[in-house]
Amino acid sequence: MQYFKLTRLLLLLSIFTLIGQYSCTSTKENKKVVIGFSQTGINDQWRKSMNKSMQLQADFHPEIELKILDGNDNVKKQIEDITQLINDKVDVLIISPVQSKPITPLVNKALLQDIPVLIVDRKIDGQNYTSYIGGDNYQVGINAANYIAALSSNKEKNT
Repeated sequence: MQYFKLTRLLLLLSIFTLIGQYSCTSTKENKKVVIGFSQTGINDQWRKSMNKSMQLQADFHPEIELKILDGNDNVKKQIEDITQLINDKVDVLIISPVQSKPITPLVNKALLQDIPVLIVDRKIDGQNYTSYIGGDNYQVGINAANYIAALSSNKEKNT
């Protein structure tokens, strides 16, 4: 549970850092900063909570417009959503990929159009993105195994 709270906090901090950098260099007055978020899907509580938290934070900033698109856990739908956001020329693009490989070319396309891209939860192929926010599942597995091993060795000492 703590991991999910930390991930949401890091996501929000990253978004607002990018917005702050963008808004300081923008020459257009009264232009809203548009953040496009291509969400994997909204079928679980964690993703619903992430969307709600992001929308709440965006609502505190009238200069921000947040567009959240639901990929319905379907990579073809998500590709359409990301393409739409790129064509809309959002200022920042956030993607929580349904699948890594099919999304990677779209991230490259956005970056070529000078759209910063934040990848959330699942990485894409390669390192070509502005920022990644998520866990290291390999390290989480090592930590869990070490914890279980420590519990087992403590049990042996107590018997």
